[in-house]
Parts: sequence; C-alpha cells; structure tokens
Amino acid sequence: MTARVQVGRFVLEIGAPAGTRAVLATETTGADPAEVAVALSQPGPPETLVAAEEALDGAASVTGRVERALELFTAVAQGRVDRKIVLQEVDVLLGVLERLDREGRYGDVFRLARALTGLLALLMRWVALVQAVRLALKAAQALGDGAGQAWARHELGTLSLGAEDAAAANGDLEQALRLRRELGDEAGAKVTQHNLAVLKQAFGPQQNGSSWSRPAVVAAVVAGGLLLGAAGVGVAMLIRDGDAPPAVDTVGPVVGFEEAPEDPTEERSASFAFSADEEVQAFECRLDGGPFEECSNPHNAAGPLAFGEHVFAVRAIDFAGNRGTAARHRWAVERGEGPRATIVKGPQPITNETAAEFTIEAPDAIRLECRVDDDDFESCKMLVSRTVDEGDHTFVARALDADDTAGPPAEYRWTVDTTAPTVEIEAALRTGEETAEVTFTPGESESRIECVLLEPGQPDTTPLEVDRVPECSSPAVFEGLRSDLAYLVRVSATDAAGNVGPPDEAKIDAWTTLE
Repeated sequence: MTARVQVGRFVLEIGAPAGTRAVLATETTGADPAEVAVALSQPGPPETLVAAEEALDGAASVTGRVERALELFTAVAQGRVDRKIVLQEVDVLLGVLERLDREGRYGDVFRLARALTGLLALLMRWVALVQAVRLALKAAQALGDGAGQAWARHELGTLSLGAEDAAAANGDLEQALRLRRELGDEAGAKVTQHNLAVLKQAFGPQQNGSSWSRPAVVAAVVAGGLLLGAAGVGVAMLIRDGDAPPAVDTVGPVVGFEEAPEDPTEERSASFAFSADEEVQAFECRLDGGPFEECSNPHNAAGPLAFGEHVFAVRAIDFAGNRGTAARHRWAVERGEGPRATIVKGPQPITNETAAEFTIEAPDAIRLECRVDDDDFESCKMLVSRTVDEGDHTFVARALDADDTAGPPAEYRWTVDTTAPTVEIEAALRTGEETAEVTFTPGESESRIECVLLEPGQPDTTPLEVDRVPECSSPAVFEGLRSDLAYLVRVSATDAAGNVGPPDEAKIDAWTTLE
C-alpha cells in the first residue's frame, strides 16, 4: 500500500518498494520544508530514544516489530487509528531501532528502519525519519548491501528535495542512480530518475557546471539560525523568526474513490474504497437520504439494495477538525435477467433416433418455454419429447419469473443421421503363400469398419468364419492362410450415429506358382 504526504511544493508518494516518488504539486501546502531541513541538519538520534528501548528490552522479535510498523502505516494511511496511540507505539519502535544499532545487529536495523520510514513520513516525524534512514544507510554499508545503500540514498535525496536543498538532493539521488544501474535494478533506477527530473523541473538546470544555490532555510539551519527543541522521541519544533503566528490549517480534506460499484449493475450490495489527500482522523459515510455516520475504509453497504438509483457519499475530518466536502458516487441497481434454465439431459450429439427427449431444470422459474429450430416458443414441461427429421437440430429452453421476465436461453444441439454408410472393396489380393491384403474405401470418414475372412465351403453351405477384425483399416492384412484354398472377405461400415451399412464382399484366390 502507498500513501501521500505533501511538503511545501512537493507531494511525496511513500510506501512503494522502489522508494519514495516525488511529484511537483500545483500549489504549496502541507508540511513546512524548513522542518525537514532542520531534521536533515541533525547529527544523530535524540538521547530520549534510550529510555524507550530500555523499557522493552524483553519484547517481541524484530520480525514482529517490522510487521507492526507496516500495520500501523496501513492504519494511519486509511485513517482508522488513534493518532495518540500510534505516537506512543512509534516511540517504542524507535527505541528498539536504536538498541539494535548499538548492538551492531545491522540486518535487523535495516529491516526495521525501512519498515518505519513510511509511517514516520505520514506522521511528519521528520527528525525520527531522517535518523531512521541514516541508520538504514549505516547498516547497509556495514553489510555491504548495495541495494540497501541505493534505497537509503534515494530516500535521503528525496527528503532533501522536500527541504528545498537541490544540491544535497542531487548528490544523494545521483549516488542512488549509479548504484541501482550497477545492480541492474531497473524499477529502482526508474523512480530515482523520475525524482531527478522533478528536481530539475523545480529548480531548473545547473548553469555552466555551477551548483544550485542553497535555499535560505537550509543556510539558516547550517548557520545555527534555526534551533531544534526535542519534546519526546524525535519530535521537533521549528523556532521561527519574528512573532508571526504559525499557519492554521483551515482546509478540509479531499476524498476520492478508489473502488465503487459499476453503473449500472445488477449487484444488490455495494463495496467502496476511498482515500483522502491528507492524514485524517475519521471518515463519515451516508447512503441515499440517511444521515452521515462514522465509517471505516473500505465500507460495505449490505443488501439487498432496492432497484433504482442510489447515491453514496463519504467525507473526512482531519486532525485540525476540518470536515471536507463529501465525495459522491451515483449508480443504478437494475433488474437482471429472469431465472436460468439448464438442459440436463438430451439425445446423443449424433444419433439415428428421430425421437428426442429432454429434461430441464429451472429451480426459480414460474414456467418454461421451449422451441425446436426456428419454431416459435411455446409453453412446455420439465420433460419434453419431440420428433424430428434427419439433419442438424437445436432445442432451446428458457425460464420465466412471475413478471414474465425471461432468463438466458439454454441451447442443446444434436444431429439425426438415419442414412446407412457404405464401403467399397478396391482389391483383395494374395501377397504371399499364407498372406493376403484387402484395400477398401469407406463412404464416411468417421465410420468404423469391420473385416471378416471366410472359407466359402461347398455350394449351398454357410461360409466358415476364419478371422474377424472389429476395427480394421485399409489395407487390412490377413495371415496364416492356406495356399491351396480360396477365401471370401466381407467388409461392412458402422457410422457415428450407429447406422450399419450393407457389406461389400470380394474373393481372395488360392496361391498359384509359376513353374
């Protein structure tokens, strides 16, 4: 899952595996770039991290901490968690991170630091965020993890971009791009290249090899003109020049839909997913003319919804108490098709029977209608009998409800074939003293051919069967024949519909030799 947070004139899309993606915003709002600049100026993590980690020395595994950080990120992004509780848990997680760093457990440091960065950005805990990324970079360097170093450089460069420090941003992003190209990380390099392009769009290209000028807020931080006061773990306050009051947030959050029902639809329940353009403390939902009530994201509207038009509205309340304008989704629930009929039994797909019987099932139907081929629909029962001619046929059944709304038609296709197949013997020849070969051609390619070899015997006697091949192909070879006898071969065909055609016969002469 990804989320967005705005710093000055940059919108940062956080949570993607390849790293934070910066977008130049249409207007300047969100967090003050000076706060990020102050965080980047700090040399190390605040001392108050120690107390938090000591309190949980015997807590759950690092894997559990990583999973919890990711759960909190999702909960904060969806606006479904108490901010005060999150801040308390974040302080504990930051304490665990510092302890892991002191113990030199760099693999665990990198895992937890990376899991925390998205959450810290959403909470705008800039000092803690910078420290977490720096600890991740330190861990990656200790491990020789090039991909990890590239990710940390990318994040630091993107944060410098938000702090309006083009030179620092360019330096870290260029290092990240070089590492990612060396590692063949195309997805990561693409995101880093994008952020470098945004940097040039925001600050313009460097002129004649010179570096970008350092913005006033960054210069003030470096010169000590801006001071950092810690109030809890990683919580920074920016001391502004003069007596100008801090900016007051009076703008309500804007909500947009990510998932909503299609319009129109036959579904009589609805599910919605939505998000706000800033961190919010609650969402409120309303269906049709009902009242707004606090709701979760995603939100399900249980059915059955009435047929017709519906309107779902959702709005958000931010942590400054501003209630935004409701976003609305309109859609219509339409009556679907009538009940479905199913033909569960019918004649064989190819048959020689002209009588056909069908069995229909339609549990929700009030009545049924049927037809054969181009006939008109007429009322029918669940058991239907029809007599048809030879040829291809289509039986159609449909079910109707109490409003005479017809469901989708069910079709059954079959072929009636009453014509017997033919087969013609082309040659019946001795191929040796004890062998003979018979070649033949069936009138239908899908026929099954049976070959029978007979001894004719005396006149007016029944021929004696010598060999029978139920499924033979041309040429058929017979072996073990007596050289002094003549034989009779009889070939018959049975087609796919079961029709048996008249046999064709031929004589196989006795074997003769030339002296």
